[in-house]
Amino acid sequence: DKLIALGDAARSDTLLRAAYSYTVGTDLRAIDTHWPTWYVYAEVDKFLEKSQLVGIAEGRFGHSFRLDPISRNLVFFPHAVLAASYDDSFANPEAYSVGAGGSLRYWFGETKYLAPPSYWELTLQYRFRIAGDKRAEGIFAQTSINY
Repeated sequence: DKLIALGDAARSDTLLRAAYSYTVGTDLRAIDTHWPTWYVYAEVDKFLEKSQLVGIAEGRFGHSFRLDPISRNLVFFPHAVLAASYDDSFANPEAYSVGAGGSLRYWFGETKYLAPPSYWELTLQYRFRIAGDKRAEGIFAQTSINY
């Protein structure tokens, strides 16, 4: 990636990135109303101009529930989370945490012949630091749109 700064809080840099993920049960199911769900994600980033190495890993393990009384396209995923991060720009580069959270995923874009291909997801977690820097603890929130 080539990053171009668009403000004082951003930086121009070149970024090399490698990522891996593996998921089970993250798709919307038409027949089941609940199912086991988990995923693991890992990423390593190397900034070249302002040398920085960043790595993250996260696993979420739980069970998904389709919220039919609200919408057949809405899924709730309560989960346990295990996370690790590394950032060599911090005095204490390592941070490890464990916690619990929940995700709401709303699927959309279906047609008469096509299952919903897109979703919006909101995740809220609370993590307890188990080792490393204090940035590993507290409330974590994430939202994403997969279109």
